Amino acid sequence: MADIVQLQENGVKKYLKTHVNAVDGIEEKYVDKTSNETIDGIKTFVKTPLIGTQKVAVVEDTGWKTLPITGAASQPGSTTDNNYIPKYRVKNGILMLRGSVKIDAGKTGMFTTLASVVKPTWTRTAFKQPLMTADINASATIYAHESGELQLVSRTSGNQDVWLTGIQIPLS
Repeated sequence: MADIVQLQENGVKKYLKTHVNAVDGIEEKYVDKTSNETIDGIKTFVKTPLIGTQKVAVVEDTGWKTLPITGAASQPGSTTDNNYIPKYRVKNGILMLRGSVKIDAGKTGMFTTLASVVKPTWTRTAFKQPLMTADINASATIYAHESGELQLVSRTSGNQDVWLTGIQIPLS
């Protein structure tokens, strides 16, 4: 293989035809790191792009998927109404929950694990969620653990389903 060399004429560097500036017919060569440019077309990034040290907002959306229910919970009392079925969605780096779960009176404990769904990056977070009852003060406390597990830790009353709707957890 021949060496590629750069020639100079009167101290001015001259490029051979092997340099992108010297190839005939190439109008656009690369994205310049410092000037303003318009870039067209779909670009697929292997990693999340950064502006400085901040992640660029990347639109990611899993759509609503069924939340796997285990342990202390069961499916809600009404499974015919889509508003009650427990579901999750990851959109733009935020885990969102909706629907409800049935947890019998006196029971507490883990009722789902999200580790297979998302890679948790949060520390334990508590949510106070309403119960499905006419009592506006009835609520349950749910912990979201670093492990990805959701845990019912307390409730104010009875055997009502616990709403998950409104729980949002940033993933980064």
